[in-house]
Amino acid sequence: MTKCGMDDSEIGLPRPAPQAAAISRELTERIAAAIGAAGGWIGFDRYMTMALYEPGLGYYSNGKPVFGPVGDFVTAPELTPLFGAAVSRQVGSWLAACCADDPLVIEFGAGSGALASQLLNSLERQGFPKLRYRILELSGDLRRLQQQTIAARAPQAAGQVEWLEAAPAAFTGVAIANSSRPSVAAARSRARLTRCDASREPTASTNAVTAQSDSRYSTGTRSSSCS
Repeated sequence: MTKCGMDDSEIGLPRPAPQAAAISRELTERIAAAIGAAGGWIGFDRYMTMALYEPGLGYYSNGKPVFGPVGDFVTAPELTPLFGAAVSRQVGSWLAACCADDPLVIEFGAGSGALASQLLNSLERQGFPKLRYRILELSGDLRRLQQQTIAARAPQAAGQVEWLEAAPAAFTGVAIANSSRPSVAAARSRARLTRCDASREPTASTNAVTAQSDSRYSTGTRSSSCS
């Protein structure tokens, strides 16, 4: 890769390993071919979908570790379970207000599964043993990692977790996304938020979050939470 006529070594960037460089070249060629086949341009949503999730080549789909010391970055749940414990306090209050009889959490892009494990354990202690937990994850590699993490850290709740291919058209529950917005290949999104008062009864007409997109990640998401 060049920048202003300089190669990676001249601008201080480490050279990728030969295998990583080969994957990058093949992915670049595939994206260029898609642009050519589409008449010279593709939408940013399709570009991001290919860059992140193209089977065997995308950033989250090529088998390369991306989290922790052997990866490229870390997020708060990777550092301490205190993050999930803190988030669970708020999530628990929302669940109690909107859907205590049938609690549902949908996590958009669950990374390694660390946050999901922390929430499952903490929410069980808060009195939600029958919580339904859904994870919307496009990467097969990350799905497998999430399954392994949850089985190891929250084995008693592993049967409560299901993976989704696309966002539901509507649901009542709590939606969470930790550091996932850059990974959503959206053509257009819209969100409408309302303040949650856990002391009030939920109303069916309340829309906590409304999102619209042309991507599988967040197509037509409409979630109802508390009033």
